[in-house]
Amino acid sequence: PLTVSYRNLKWKQHELETGRIFSMAQSDIEARISKSFGQRDRNELIWTHNNYLYTYAAEDEVKNITDRVSLSSNISFDRQKRYSLSSYISLYDQEGSNNFRKNDVIQRLNFQIHKNLRFTGDYSLYMMEDDFQSMTRNRIYGSLNHQLYESLSTGLFADYSAISQTVYDETNLKTGIDVNYTKKIPSGGRLNLGYRYYRHNFENMGAPSTVRVTNEEQILSDTRITLLSKPYIEPGSVTVKDVTGTIIYQEGPDYIIIQRDNFLELQRVPGGLIANGQTVSVDYTAMQPGAYSYDANNHSVSASILLFGRLIEVYYRGSFQDYVNLSGAEFLTLNYFNQNIYGGKIDLGFVNAGVEYDHYSSNIIPYSGLRYYLALNSRIGSRLLLSANGNVFDYKILDDEADQQYINISGKLAYSISHRSKATIEAGYLSQTGRNIDLEMLTARAEVSTTIRQLTLRLGANAYNRHYLNSNFIFYGTYVEIIRKF
Repeated sequence: PLTVSYRNLKWKQHELETGRIFSMAQSDIEARISKSFGQRDRNELIWTHNNYLYTYAAEDEVKNITDRVSLSSNISFDRQKRYSLSSYISLYDQEGSNNFRKNDVIQRLNFQIHKNLRFTGDYSLYMMEDDFQSMTRNRIYGSLNHQLYESLSTGLFADYSAISQTVYDETNLKTGIDVNYTKKIPSGGRLNLGYRYYRHNFENMGAPSTVRVTNEEQILSDTRITLLSKPYIEPGSVTVKDVTGTIIYQEGPDYIIIQRDNFLELQRVPGGLIANGQTVSVDYTAMQPGAYSYDANNHSVSASILLFGRLIEVYYRGSFQDYVNLSGAEFLTLNYFNQNIYGGKIDLGFVNAGVEYDHYSSNIIPYSGLRYYLALNSRIGSRLLLSANGNVFDYKILDDEADQQYINISGKLAYSISHRSKATIEAGYLSQTGRNIDLEMLTARAEVSTTIRQLTLRLGANAYNRHYLNSNFIFYGTYVEIIRKF
C-alpha cells in the first residue's frame, strides 16, 4: 500500500558552436499510499517534493522548491456501480524564482437513472495565487444522456463557470445538445452520423487593464496550429514551461513565436526540449479591453461510412462558429470560422493508409492542408518484427500565401535471437520547411539486450543529426545498461 521513490539528476551541457552552458540539478521525493476501506471504494494519497536549479547561458537562473499533496477517491453506492462519487483534491505550493500556489477540488457524481438514461454532474473549485494576481473559479457541469437501442444516443448538457480575478470578473455559460446515430449497413459496413450544437454566453466585467495570464496549458504538435487564448499579447512577456513549472524553455532552441493578426502562434522546434504533442504551460501579459459580452453559436457535424468490415472508411467533419449580441467588443478579435475536413483510409490489418484534406476559413488564421500517411506492421516468421510509418502534411496559410511542409518517416526492425535475447534497429527522418522554420533531422539507434536469470544487459549505439536554419548538430553515442531485478 505504500511506495516511496527518490531521484537525483545532475546535467551539464556545453554548446560548442555558441559557447553557451546549460546546467540543471534536480531532486525528487514521492510517497504514494493506496487504501480501500471496503469493496466499493478506492483511495490514493500522493505527496511529492521537488528541488530544482536551472542555469542557462550564465544569465537565466531558476530555482524552485515545490510541494504537492493530492487525494483521489472513488466510491460506489451500490454493488452494480450504477451510482458513484469520485473526488480529487490537490494542494500545490511553489517557492523560489516563481512563487505560485494553487488548490484544486473536483467532485463528480454518476447516476444510472434507468438502464438507458444516465446523469453526470461535476463541481470544481480552482484557487490560484502568484506574485501578480489571485484568481478563484467555480464551475458546475451537468449532462443527461439517453441511449435508444444501439443506434441513437442523445445528450443535453450545461456548463457554467464564474471567475473572480484581481482585475476582472468573468462568467461563462454553455448549453447544448449532442446527437449520435450509428447503423449497420450491407457488406459488413456501418454508417455513423453526429451533430453537436452549443450556445456560449460570455460576459467580462472590468476596466481596461493589463492582465497577467499564468499556467495556460497548450498542446504543441508539428501538425497543429496553436494560438494563445488572448489577443494583444506583449511578445516579450511570453514564458513557456513544462506543466510542473520547473523547466523553463528557451525561445529559439525550443520554440518560436509567430504573429498572427492580434494573436500569437506558438510552435515547437523539433530537436529542442519540447516533445511532439507535449502539453506546456504558458505565462504572458495581455491587454484587457474592458467590459464586454457576446453570445457564440457553434455547430459541429460528422459523418462516416465504413465498408467491408472496416476495410474502407470515408468521413467528413465540419464545424461553424459565429457571434451575436455583441456589447463592448469593438476592440476584440473574435474567431469567426468555418472548417471542413474530408478524408478516407484503408485498413488491411498489417498496413493502413489514408488521406485527409482540411480547409479552415477564419478571420484570424485561415489555412488549407493536405495530409497523407502510410503505416506498416508485419511479423516475418516467429522472430522478425517490422514496422514503418510515413506522414506528410502540406498546408498553406491563406492570408499571406505561406507554404509549409511536414514530413515524418520512421521504421523499426526487431529480431528475437532467443527467448532471452533480442536485437533492435530504429531510424527516423523529420523535415519541416516553410516560413520561420527550416529543419532536417535524422535519428538512428541499434541495441542488443539479453537476460541472464534476473540480470538484464543492454548494449546500444545511437546517432543524431539535425540541421536547423544555419546551424548543424551532430551527436554519436554508445551506452551500457545493467539492470538487476529483486
